Amino acid sequence: MYRNVVIGHGELAGSGNYFGHRHPALVAALTEQLGRVTLVSRAFQSDRLEPFAAALAELAGKDSLLIEYGSGSSTKTRILLDHLCDPACYIPIDISREHLIRSATDLAEAYPNIEVSAVCADYTQPFEVPHCDGASRRVVYFPGSTIGNFHQKRARVFLERIAKVCGAEGGLLIGIDLK
Repeated sequence: MYRNVVIGHGELAGSGNYFGHRHPALVAALTEQLGRVTLVSRAFQSDRLEPFAAALAELAGKDSLLIEYGSGSSTKTRILLDHLCDPACYIPIDISREHLIRSATDLAEAYPNIEVSAVCADYTQPFEVPHCDGASRRVVYFPGSTIGNFHQKRARVFLERIAKVCGAEGGLLIGIDLK
């Protein structure tokens, strides 16, 4: 079921820190036309995620609350959701409100047994995570390699915030570009 939970900081001015995250519809259109967007780490393109999806799902655990930072079109999310064992909820977070609602609605229709609650927010800033009944743990899913754009101090603060969102029993699945 999709709950139209949209909270956060509203529309944000463009920033060099957001690259494609500010305009996920543009990134999706380019991906369709070009077959590949060079700003996206090759390690986290959909075709390379599939072989690892079962192992990632096992790490996430049964009845998890999956929180995706910078969800965009949620293409990679579908691969992970297909492998998760009875996920309790999925919370996509993005700053592009219209695209976020469209993607969340599509996912809720494709996965009717998973509660989907969209959050419109800048995930680098504090935000409220909606409550999810039946979740055994929180797992933050951050497949993009955006953290490589942060200075060391900002990256540390960002990871500390994620740790607070996850809680003591939570987990983090993060994509980091090693080049």
